[in-house]
Amino acid sequence: MATLITLDIFSGRPNPTWELSDEQAKILKEKLYSLREKSLLKSPSILYGLGYRGFIVSSVGDPDLPQKMLVNANIVDFGWTRESYVDHQNDIEKWLLDTSGSFLDDEIKKIALEEIDVKNKSFESTLKSKKDTAKVLVEPPYNPGWWNNDASRLRSNNCYNYGSNFATNTFAQPGRGSGRMYAAISCAEVSAAAARDGLISIPNVDSTPADGHYVALVVGPNWDFHWYRRDNNGMWSHKPGGTPVINYDQSGNLISDPRYANRGRYTDFCGFYHVIPSRIRIL
Repeated sequence: MATLITLDIFSGRPNPTWELSDEQAKILKEKLYSLREKSLLKSPSILYGLGYRGFIVSSVGDPDLPQKMLVNANIVDFGWTRESYVDHQNDIEKWLLDTSGSFLDDEIKKIALEEIDVKNKSFESTLKSKKDTAKVLVEPPYNPGWWNNDASRLRSNNCYNYGSNFATNTFAQPGRGSGRMYAAISCAEVSAAAARDGLISIPNVDSTPADGHYVALVVGPNWDFHWYRRDNNGMWSHKPGGTPVINYDQSGNLISDPRYANRGRYTDFCGFYHVIPSRIRIL
């Protein structure tokens, strides 16, 4: 039996995953059994976009735990076919973070803990309808269903895949396809790695490309990178890590220009790039 915990926090980098000890798995079961209040609410992870999106708990071979559950914003979500439970004190969420021990560095723990408190407090105000108003014209269209409705494609492709409009199912990393990945999480390093993959740096996106499409790169220095893609309606969309494709920013606003969107911790805008799918190699 194994119980794996994934901290869903990154967009470009793979999320950190660790395994609970037998004693920790026992404590988790006790915490779950102690919950009494049921709810029809589901985990709001997909509304959060960039940054902390909760924990994914995966169980293999343990009949006393569900195969998968999401823990986020006071909600313990067992899936669409089952009721959720409410954890008013965020006890399980913060405890799961503690189980990482020395596996997570202190900075990641600090940021996750801060966002647990901030995002859980704002959950009620952010839980609102996200209506898609995009008008589909030519390529690339804003077509989130193609990415979101296949569980394997959803989890195995990230912002770089989506930005490049190419599902490799490898959680693609800038530079890996061309044989030399970035050496640090910075605009200079990630930009250079993407250029080696065939992306072309451009000064602006004032025109419509005759071939391909435009993307934008942002970075949280020494933290993570993220890519946005301009769609055929002139607006921008993105795919935060292994979560669904969305077309709004951290404030819930449609994205007309990623330079001025609420990007959370991704503070550095690195630039625009031209992607011609037939000329790039990502992996």
